[in-house]
Amino acid sequence: MKYLRQCGVRTAGLIVLTSLAACASSIPTLSPYNVWVFNNFTAGNSATGGGLAVGGTATITSGYGIASNLGSEQLNSFPSGVTFVAGSVHGTPGLAQGNYYVGSGNVYNNGSGTQITRNPVDFSSQYTYFLALSAAISDLATTGTDNCTHGSGDITCTASAVNGLNVIDLSSASDLGNGLNIIGVSADSPLIINVGGTSGTLEPWSIEIDGAQINTADAPYLLFNFYDATSLKLESSLLGTILAPKADVTGNGSLAGQLIANSFDGSTAFSNLPYEGTVPNAGSAVPEPGGLLLSGLGLALLLGGRLLPR
Repeated sequence: MKYLRQCGVRTAGLIVLTSLAACASSIPTLSPYNVWVFNNFTAGNSATGGGLAVGGTATITSGYGIASNLGSEQLNSFPSGVTFVAGSVHGTPGLAQGNYYVGSGNVYNNGSGTQITRNPVDFSSQYTYFLALSAAISDLATTGTDNCTHGSGDITCTASAVNGLNVIDLSSASDLGNGLNIIGVSADSPLIINVGGTSGTLEPWSIEIDGAQINTADAPYLLFNFYDATSLKLESSLLGTILAPKADVTGNGSLAGQLIANSFDGSTAFSNLPYEGTVPNAGSAVPEPGGLLLSGLGLALLLGGRLLPR
């Protein structure tokens, strides 16, 4: 990233956070898992490139790949090194890397990990956190003029924080139209798009920054926050992380980013490109999730290379 996260002190190639309360916006706010669902996960012939966390039952086609695009150096970001966790499994998914926990069912582990006998993820605590985080993000002030205009089926929004976080509000998923063009930001400036409505389909044909089509390298800087959605459909090839903790999500195509939802049913291929942007002023408004983030005043948090300038 082009900028250091605020409140951090860089030393010996790391960023040391001296106060988690004062620097709540600098703490990684999303799960290390590529896909995290509180209830059930049903998937067809596809794969999850990163980690997969399922609070309920994972019904997965035999041979479904998990964690195939996860570097071994990232395993320590997962609780107990568990890259796949599910209450129960129907089918026989293939796990490429990391340990795993399943309450019942089988996993074909072609990596070097082992089966863990105790669930390392507190799904109830984490779900409470995601709900509160989504609500807090939805209250963030918009940046720039936040004027969105429609034309030829596309929507153009103007922001102003060229090298900082930009926040844009849309009343519903339909406002995304056939495409989205954001003016006034750089491709690797974090962008949060708050989307209202209880249901919707996410299918922009294109997402552009100042008229230039974004690609997978830009996906870690884009976050869609569906704070009220209880049902959501993913279509086509999508970029960016989707935070929709209340939503039962269906979909096909692909998503280059994370999905955090209540449940998932579909054949979407998930690429492991987690959100790397900041969420200023939101951290202090939400409880800290159990098991995945550090907590407590005065603790120091060492963040590795992914948070350093690119």
